[in-house]
Amino acid sequence: MGSWRSRGPTADAVILARALGIPTLLYVEEATRKIHSGAPLILDALAGRLFIRPPPVVQREYARHGADLETHRTLLKEGAAPGGGDAIATGAKSVSSTMRPLRQTSR
Repeated sequence: MGSWRSRGPTADAVILARALGIPTLLYVEEATRKIHSGAPLILDALAGRLFIRPPPVVQREYARHGADLETHRTLLKEGAAPGGGDAIATGAKSVSSTMRPLRQTSR
């Protein structure tokens, strides 16, 4: 059994993270040296970005994105499409669920 570093994007941990909607980035150079316990992070796995100690402007932008995502999820669950009409959700998973601000880290 190899580590996720040697097995790549098909490693068990990556598959499990995807299934649970946990944001994941691979091959982030020097991440373990640059991220310290308790440092605020924003991980945008869709864009392949990791912000360490993000400035307030970045925090506000991602908070807005998170609120927009929750609005869309609520509308889909209720069967309403933004702007009116009906929405159909056929079990498709939103890859946008990987965009979540992280509060703390641990090593």
